[in-house]
Amino acid sequence: MVYQDNRLITLNSQDGEKLNGTYLSNIKFNFSGLLQDDIYLIRTYITILNCQIPVSFYIIDDTDNILYYTENSIPKTITIPIGNYNGNQIVTLLNTSFTANSSNITSSLNSSTGLLSFNITGGVSYTFLSTSTIKSILGFNDNISSTTLIILPYQLNLLGKKKLFINSNYLRNSAFTSKSLSSVQTIATIPVDQPPYSMINYVSVSDLERNILFNRTLDIIDIQIVDEDNKYINFQNINWSITLCLTIEKNDHEKINYSLNNLPQINNNNIENLTQNQKDLKLLES
Repeated sequence: MVYQDNRLITLNSQDGEKLNGTYLSNIKFNFSGLLQDDIYLIRTYITILNCQIPVSFYIIDDTDNILYYTENSIPKTITIPIGNYNGNQIVTLLNTSFTANSSNITSSLNSSTGLLSFNITGGVSYTFLSTSTIKSILGFNDNISSTTLIILPYQLNLLGKKKLFINSNYLRNSAFTSKSLSSVQTIATIPVDQPPYSMINYVSVSDLERNILFNRTLDIIDIQIVDEDNKYINFQNINWSITLCLTIEKNDHEKINYSLNNLPQINNNNIENLTQNQKDLKLLES
């Protein structure tokens, strides 16, 4: 007495309302009557069947490209242009920027350990500040100071985005994240398994990727694509596409109506003789 209605929904970022401009990572799509509530509705699921996502986002972007430091307590700043870099390119950019700031620092990269070091001359005191947005890329967490040599404690990290999270406020489900130790509206996680300027072709392969929805009505779908730090991805105005499947489970109302019509008339004397299923059907009738 239960049937499924599977509805394919194809989304392309160029068709929706772009809530964060050319980033194309916060898009709202306005539909009408995708899901309507009725007494026969049992539950609904949403699944991302496949998606095509361009790796147009950069290893270093405008959320993680600034080094704040002090020179004898005088604040200075280095801004790395957004883009894709290797270790040697980062060292060259840092040294060029230190020279432009008249700072007596020379950076180098240890090819064996992957650690950045900074040689200091002239007896000047330098402090790299933990407020730097590029700190996790360069390899430090806390303020670090010296008048001779700074060796950052962690490896230079140029892996970039390792995983994309596809979130939706309107597709309400019961996902959780360790980032906040609370619930989020994540409907899929997509590994970044392609190099820059390529295309991620993701295909769902498991029923475990089907999300039970709390919605009983649905007229809007919003798609938010973020990284591990919950920061919006900047797709540089290159469009993505996602195919969803909305699965609706309902009671078969024709069979229910047939059963209702063939129920015995009930009164206070025989209600206890009804089966539980018959009682449930009478509740649906009312």
